[in-house]
Amino acid sequence: MDLLKLLWPDFTLLFSAESNGISAWFWIATAAIFSLSFFFLIKHNRHFRQRMQALHSLLDGQSKDTLAQTRRETLRKAQGLDAPNIGMLWREFDESLVVSSDQKYLFNTLDAEHFFNARTLAGGLTASRLLAAAPSFLVALGVLGTFVGLTIGLANLQIDSHADVEKLRSGIDMLIQGAAVAFMTGPWGILLTTV
Repeated sequence: MDLLKLLWPDFTLLFSAESNGISAWFWIATAAIFSLSFFFLIKHNRHFRQRMQALHSLLDGQSKDTLAQTRRETLRKAQGLDAPNIGMLWREFDESLVVSSDQKYLFNTLDAEHFFNARTLAGGLTASRLLAAAPSFLVALGVLGTFVGLTIGLANLQIDSHADVEKLRSGIDMLIQGAAVAFMTGPWGILLTTV
């Protein structure tokens, strides 16, 4: 539990000029990117599940032998579905079907995957560049926080031949605070990337 305490920023210093306030800002930015990505991931996943349930409802109770007889009814049912794009996709799929000469069987001229695939059913999940880049943003923000923290720490370190002990102690204290920012932001960026 003490380790988690060390990784948790002090939000009371958010508007101070201290390095711990900077780490709180980096944490907030990291949490915001993660939260937005997670929200859109859940939203697009819900839409995908609605489309899949709609497709399954069209095929429930159907067999290979009954498809030709229930073709028009299935098409009408597809047009009335609430799921976005499913009616249009099913109509296009239906246009690619050919009935056998004895009117008992349906044959497809194109694979069903041509119409029902990850791009058409889960476009928000598979085609979103922002969702795909979110892990990279999180890692980059963690690395940026690491370098900012180290820069702050090293900028205040004064090692010269005329520095007295108090200046050295103050500089080392600032270096340690900068390192705290550095080593607090990196793990959060990496941790939220793996979730």
